[in-house]
Order: sequence, then C-alpha cells, then structure tokens
Amino acid sequence: MNYLQSLEHSEKERNTALLSLDMNQIKVYCIKFGLFISDNDDAFLESIHKAVLQIRDASFEQKEKSRSWLKENGASLECSFMP
Repeated sequence: MNYLQSLEHSEKERNTALLSLDMNQIKVYCIKFGLFISDNDDAFLESIHKAVLQIRDASFEQKEKSRSWLKENGASLECSFMP
C-alpha cells in the first residue's frame, strides 16, 4: 500500500467511525490513533458532530442530524481548531 492509499484508507476509517455516531466505535478509533478523548460526554459528542459537518462525503441528512444536535444542545455550528 502506497502513501496515498494509506491516507485514503485512514480517512475512510475515520469517516466510518464518525458517521456512525457510535461513541464506542469512535473511542476505539481514537485509541487506535492516540487521539484525545474528553471525559465529558457532551463535549465529546459536540466535537463529533462538528467533525461530521466537515466531512465532504457526509450526506445532507447526516450533516443535518449533526446541525440539529448542536443547536438542541446550545453549541455553535462553527468549527475552530484554535483556542
């Protein structure tokens, strides 16, 4: 597997986990890649839903579900990686 194929594979794996909205599946993905997992479930879910909005292959329905969750939970729709 070359670098581009590896990158595409990891992107697909990430998207599959995020779009599942299954916290356990997403946590397994995070652990596999050494990513931070918030102890606060609401903060973790907020970051998941914001990430879904950034996935270009996510369907309109998937993005709308995340937008709705963010609005219902008082979260901003903006995604910022800077403090």
